[in-house]
Amino acid sequence: MTPHARLWMGPAGVAGLEAASLVIGFLTQTYLMRTLGAAGYGQCVLAVAISLGLGTLTDFGFNYAATRQAVHWAEDPIARHRLYWSVIATKVCIGTSALFIVALLPQATDLLPATATAIAGAIAFPTWYLLARHLLLQMAGALLAARAAMLLMITVFVAGPADVVIASVLNCAAPLAALVLVMGHRELRPMLRPRRVHRAEIAETFRLGLSTAWITTMPALGSALVQTLIGTLGSHATLGQYAAADKIRAGIQGLFTALGQALFPIIVARQRAGTSAARLPTLLLAMATIAALPLTMIPKVMVTFVAGEGFGEAAEALRVMSLAVIGSTAATAFGTLGLVARQQDAAFARAVTVGLLVQAGGLVALVPAFGAVGAAWALVIASAATLLAMAPALRRP
Repeated sequence: MTPHARLWMGPAGVAGLEAASLVIGFLTQTYLMRTLGAAGYGQCVLAVAISLGLGTLTDFGFNYAATRQAVHWAEDPIARHRLYWSVIATKVCIGTSALFIVALLPQATDLLPATATAIAGAIAFPTWYLLARHLLLQMAGALLAARAAMLLMITVFVAGPADVVIASVLNCAAPLAALVLVMGHRELRPMLRPRRVHRAEIAETFRLGLSTAWITTMPALGSALVQTLIGTLGSHATLGQYAAADKIRAGIQGLFTALGQALFPIIVARQRAGTSAARLPTLLLAMATIAALPLTMIPKVMVTFVAGEGFGEAAEALRVMSLAVIGSTAATAFGTLGLVARQQDAAFARAVTVGLLVQAGGLVALVPAFGAVGAAWALVIASAATLLAMAPALRRP
């Protein structure tokens, strides 16, 4: 197989494996919605959103900054080994700090198990390194198998609203389970040799991750903020209705986010070689537009199939969210694959910040009057604001 073919098999395979993960995710959320009910499911979603948000904070931008650096060091295994352990040490510092803060919060007892699980997975699972070494199929396959295992455990251990905490933990545990499946790969084995990391290296690696930290952490932390605002401005039932629709949207959106992440090292390598990859973002956006059509045309059928009865408001919210699928994919296509690949990190960070602030304002204005549907419109408006904010940077050569 030629290197070119090997390079492109990754995104193609990831698309298939992410589609399978989409099915697993739908089955998992369907079971939880039906088992926990709207209020219990809302509590679970809130805990998972906060936990995954802090897990993403622990990742601290390394899935882009460290991936980009490792691509440049493709022929230097010693430098990559140093970077590998520097990233882990830096993540340990960030994750431990985040876990300490959570322990100080009210009702921390319900949050700590899921939060600790998500942070441990973010520290241990080397997404950035697998991306840089074009091990996309192995990564996606391991995560798929882990999600399937977590689904099986959820069906065994989650039987009702009293099991919200264990449901939250298992929702966050897939990266830890997937680590067992990838750590024996010949590309990863040399990196697993322990190495002492000095404080100066942690500081240097922190600065490396800081360049893209806002880009990766703000959407996840924003998701936690959004769930909290909806639950506060509405109720747990309102949050459950919104989350039922958003899980379907996020499942479809996740396919294109994963594709964008898989294409990122390819675009970086092409730009390093001086070749164009201008068509890839447009192709990704076209695919997302097609995928959004069922959300517009048959939202009630999709919500009833996934969540069962009692989620009528979620169907209307899902119809609105079809626009957010297109807008969020456009942000990935033109932001991550455009601005970040060209090292215009600050421009994309500013755009994401604008989008988050607009969404928070939209939630405050719309959720009290329109509930889950208002929250969905806030998401759409935020996606549009993000695209408008990055437009000036996109026009620059």
